[in-house]
Amino acid sequence: MRALPWLAELLKRLGERTGRGAAAIGWRIAAWTLRKGPPKVRIGRLAVAAAAVWAGERVLAHQRLAAALIAIFLVVSYREGAAQATQAAPEPEEWPSADEILLGMVLDLIGDAPGIHLADLLVEVRKAGPDWAGFELPELREMLAAIGCPIRRQLRVGDRTGIPGVHRDDAQAALNRLNHSPDL
Repeated sequence: MRALPWLAELLKRLGERTGRGAAAIGWRIAAWTLRKGPPKVRIGRLAVAAAAVWAGERVLAHQRLAAALIAIFLVVSYREGAAQATQAAPEPEEWPSADEILLGMVLDLIGDAPGIHLADLLVEVRKAGPDWAGFELPELREMLAAIGCPIRRQLRVGDRTGIPGVHRDDAQAALNRLNHSPDL
């Protein structure tokens, strides 16, 4: 009876590490298969992936060979999961705040342009996730004002002028203030 909680914990850790490792291996294979490149190289990668799936199906028909390959895959997955478990996750203090995320998104959307109009920014903010889908222009204005990012009444972006928006320099200055403000 006393060994069961210990055994359950061991199996749980083994399962978590093996699952994490198998997922990492799967994502790595998918990324390799779908990586951009010349058409001939991409077709070749897809052919290799298709051949691997076909070979895997054939191998599973032979029980002993399938058991050996599954055991090898589980060991490799466990080792990959153990390696991933040792990688340090960022501490919560290092995570960006919601204000920094919003300003970072604004700056990413602006890119090399002089700024972004509020209507265009609102469309992109709504795409950011289900929590933002019902976001309205007054809320966006309030949020930008609260984090110290001024909204210019007339901003020229491309051929469109005289429309309210956020200038790149203003967004960058607000982000710099957030990053260098003393913690309260």
